[in-house]
Amino acid sequence: MTEWKLWSEEKPKEETHILVTRDFNNRYHKNRYVEPGVVFNGEFLSDWSEYQIYSDAYSEPIAWMPFPKAYKGE
Repeated sequence: MTEWKLWSEEKPKEETHILVTRDFNNRYHKNRYVEPGVVFNGEFLSDWSEYQIYSDAYSEPIAWMPFPKAYKGE
């Protein structure tokens, strides 16, 4: 099983698809969640289009991990 790594201590390689944990805070909601995305030019880019609308409410990634391996069946 892959472990979470702190964003502040270790960044993933460029163009790596990852999951991140980060906070979303606006005047209505405060939540910590997992989000898929990719690293490009040292920055995390969200796979979710909502990020473009509410980007000021999102924190920097707190932790990250590579995508898990796909289920192969029995």
